[in-house]
Amino acid sequence: MIMRVASIDDKQYELCLEYGLWGDEKSSIKRWNSGDLLLFKVNNEVKSIVRITGSCFEDDLLIWDNGYYRYRIPFQMIKEFDKEKRKLLSEEFKEKMITEYGKKYGWVILNKQPIKSEIAEYIFNY
Repeated sequence: MIMRVASIDDKQYELCLEYGLWGDEKSSIKRWNSGDLLLFKVNNEVKSIVRITGSCFEDDLLIWDNGYYRYRIPFQMIKEFDKEKRKLLSEEFKEKMITEYGKKYGWVILNKQPIKSEIAEYIFNY
């Protein structure tokens, strides 16, 4: 199971959902594959998991109000965590990331690196 993490705010999250797209300025998302998972952390809360459904493409249409993010990849929602679970899961996710990567685990999220499969499976099955 390949899962990456995106940390964004509410507004950008809603735009991602509206268009069914994740966008990035880095071309590294060209290496993502259909079936990969993306965990959305919204305002530091684990919120949902989406499945990548196609290949990366380039587009200059402005969707997000904080950048063009010309490299885009389509997704489909597969799991949204209810409000009661989000806080606890967010704390557990942070603990697991610190245990695995240390206190500077943010580089994994920032660079959209796949997280360890044990963490991904724990979150997916939560």
